[in-house]
Amino acid sequence: MGDAVNIRKIAELAECSPSTVSRVLAGRAGTIRISEATRERIKRVCAELDYQPSIHASRLFSGHSGVIGFLTAGKFMLEDDNLAKSFFHVCSELFRYGCRCLPLIDDKAFRENREYLNIFKRNEIDGLLVWGAREGDPFLEELRRAGYPFLLITNKVEGYPSVYSEQKAAVRELTVSCIRLGAKRLAGLMSSEGFSYRQSKEGFLEAAESWEAKLFPLSTDSGNVLENAYRAAPEILAWSPDAVICANDEAAVGIEKYCIEHGIRIPEDLLLTGGDNIKLSEYCQIPLTTFDQMAAECAACAVEILMKHLRNGSPLLSVEREVRIIQRRSTERISGNSRVE
Repeated sequence: MGDAVNIRKIAELAECSPSTVSRVLAGRAGTIRISEATRERIKRVCAELDYQPSIHASRLFSGHSGVIGFLTAGKFMLEDDNLAKSFFHVCSELFRYGCRCLPLIDDKAFRENREYLNIFKRNEIDGLLVWGAREGDPFLEELRRAGYPFLLITNKVEGYPSVYSEQKAAVRELTVSCIRLGAKRLAGLMSSEGFSYRQSKEGFLEAAESWEAKLFPLSTDSGNVLENAYRAAPEILAWSPDAVICANDEAAVGIEKYCIEHGIRIPEDLLLTGGDNIKLSEYCQIPLTTFDQMAAECAACAVEILMKHLRNGSPLLSVEREVRIIQRRSTERISGNSRVE
């Protein structure tokens, strides 16, 4: 049977009008008062007929889709461990609210067709979570001007509500810990792109201010950070650092791979730290000291803020979360001039 026939049949058996059935199934009565007894009759009849209302009809009537979009910043991000964590926990949290998640990729067609606006206009989503937004992205301002609800996760972009982790203090703490362990020449492998990388760079430079320190650029253009770090390793190690502080774990793994292949011992000859706490950081040959960006906590916080906004009109806020330092074998304690395993 078609949807209209089913609704009329339900209305007949529940002894009410088809419009009342539509309102109950859509979850919105509007200004019409519907008794609890009528609601229960409609639900009982639906269960007996094993009826599932059309999602399109429900959206048309209620003005809500029950769907939240999850937009990633680009195709290179799809292999990111923190993205996987964030997406999983966003889906889990939305399920608790009775909502679903629609994954979206910010590619050329998405921008040229202005899908970031059209998905709202077509009532496909009620709100949007943007993972890894880049500074200067014009579509963020278009969304804001259009009045559509959205929230950034992971990266902070000035002027827009964001839930992000504070990485500057974490990198500063890791750098200081290497100095305390005896490191006097410190290399930082960082990118200059984006809020997170800028935080890492600032934290490193602050901690290493009184020591010999040098920044080396980390290319992220191809998306293969591990390979790019491996290629940068000869130049970095030619500078003879006592410690290499990397912006993320993939970069640190690239440095570690090069060191193992060329007989440079970690931590005996070189202290090494990463960031992000991806699974590989714990299970690579020399487990990496790193920090956890608390992706699960950030995702849960972002969903809560967005859902409160959609349901209660609460403001879309920016929230900064602390990261967690994780000490592993790549930074061992030093006794005198030798490192102790």
